[in-house]
Amino acid sequence: MSKYRYDLDLIVELNDFKNSGYEEILKLIKRDDYSSYWDILSKSAKKEKELGNDKKSKVLWLLAEASSLMLNPKNIQTPYSPIMVMANGTRSTDISDFNENDIAFFENIVEHCSDIMLQARIADILWLVKKKKNIRHLEIAVNCYLHFPTIDSEFKKHTKDNIERAIRLTIIAKKPLTDIQNLLLKSFLESKIENNYQCLNINELLNLSRFDIGQNLEVIKKLESFAEESKKIIGLWKAREYYQSARVWYESINSIDNINKITQKIAESYAKEAETINSPINASKLYENAIQEYRLIPVKDRATYKVDERIEEIYHDMSTSNKLLHNEMQRFSSEKVDITKIVEYSISEIENKNIDEALLSFINICEFNDFDKLKKDAEKRLNKSFLSRLFGGVHYSADARVISRSTGGLENEGKDYDNQVESQTIRDYTIGLDLNVKGSIYPSFEQFILEHTITKEYLHTICLNSSIIPRDRAYIWAEGLYFGFEKNFLVSIHLLIPQVEHFIRSILKYNKIRTTVFDNEGIETEKGLSNLLEESKLKELIDIDIISELKILLTNAIGYNLRNNIAHGLSSNNIFNSTQVLYLWWFVLKLVVMTSPLDNIIEEKLKNNNPLK
Repeated sequence: MSKYRYDLDLIVELNDFKNSGYEEILKLIKRDDYSSYWDILSKSAKKEKELGNDKKSKVLWLLAEASSLMLNPKNIQTPYSPIMVMANGTRSTDISDFNENDIAFFENIVEHCSDIMLQARIADILWLVKKKKNIRHLEIAVNCYLHFPTIDSEFKKHTKDNIERAIRLTIIAKKPLTDIQNLLLKSFLESKIENNYQCLNINELLNLSRFDIGQNLEVIKKLESFAEESKKIIGLWKAREYYQSARVWYESINSIDNINKITQKIAESYAKEAETINSPINASKLYENAIQEYRLIPVKDRATYKVDERIEEIYHDMSTSNKLLHNEMQRFSSEKVDITKIVEYSISEIENKNIDEALLSFINICEFNDFDKLKKDAEKRLNKSFLSRLFGGVHYSADARVISRSTGGLENEGKDYDNQVESQTIRDYTIGLDLNVKGSIYPSFEQFILEHTITKEYLHTICLNSSIIPRDRAYIWAEGLYFGFEKNFLVSIHLLIPQVEHFIRSILKYNKIRTTVFDNEGIETEKGLSNLLEESKLKELIDIDIISELKILLTNAIGYNLRNNIAHGLSSNNIFNSTQVLYLWWFVLKLVVMTSPLDNIIEEKLKNNNPLK
């Protein structure tokens, strides 16, 4: 926190700002994003402190802390949050940390700041924190945001976020959006397909800016053109993104014929992709999506597009295999490294990669557990330990209830021995989980969110194409995964656990396995997740290692039991900052991404040593 960096009562003024040398410092930045501003300004502030230049140091610290804030433009009330929040409650700077002297300093310098990124951030902070709003601060912020570069190879995420912030500020102020719309339209029309997500990102902002598509149909035509090009040079999954964006515009002007034509193209892209992949479960999901798309065409128009005949053909081609193949789920593995280098290695796996490659590296930073090996190792350990075998053990919940008890004994068979093996296996699993999270998952997660700002739309696209997610649940899964990237695991886990349970229930029902029970009065109720995971036929449909992990994480009393503890209100706030919750979120993300086309597409490009377009 700032109180450890400088004297809170030290007053800095405009002349201190002008003499701080911030302009020369910022010339050293290699990448124009706020994290780079934070890095270079904070390092310079430390140097000035060591030299005894307290005022210069404080000026640079204030500029650095303003730059460190993380922007979520969709959050109107509190758009800025600390970039880092630790499990022990410590965090980086929050906007509420700036005191009256700091705010007065920002007011004095905002008109004199020559760097548009700093000026935008300072003006925006002033607009938010000042009780008596000054419309000039809003105008400065918006004007600066509109000078951020909109044409580059990636349409940088921070640029998109800040232009979105400009749009929302303009709407709040009830000002005309014409200048923003003209800027976005120009950038949109100049975008090229090799600019990756640029066209789609700008299109999203055009939509948000209440753009009059009826007077600018060239926007839709360009989206359709890019969709056709994407089929040839990128992939059907990317073509669908352009088609879907075009369909949104057609829906806004109620162009029924064009909506139906685009819907047919989207449906056929799913069917065509299903024909080209080797994974039966992924193919099945793609065929299902194709059918769902065709069903969106109104009944009165179905004959025109031969919908019923085409659905019947797709059903005929559709794979019925629903088993999650273990070798499909872990095609990647991290090379074994010395434990002292785990963190460094994990960070390097994410650094300087585009968002697609970084996400794939992140989910593959650890392998799935091999429970057959874990069990054998547990048996070896028990057979060597006379005392642990002799005395057994008692397991307690977090609130000190006895939840499991095993008696002692030396026989290598029977219920007591099996319970001891299970207990030892779970202990070994939890030790490994803790190491994986602290050494690999958490460092790579921090590096990922430092370099990339993931959007709900990006995750929704992945969820829509994941073979384990029902189409009508993709939004909920995407929301749950998104809040994890926001470090809001309280919301994330509450959203994701019920969806995992629904997935297990659905796959059993799909294979005609009963998921309900009747009581003595003939009332039929759904089984809980604990009972669903114990269904003997489930291991024929899902790999046993995945089932075992879900049991320990969600339902086993001597495991983490997260589903039951959370559902019954037995979990305190601390549990949502724990290693097991971060691991569960990562585990679910891994399942989703590895069962989506993103996995196959990136893997093929990496094999061929081709850059992602």
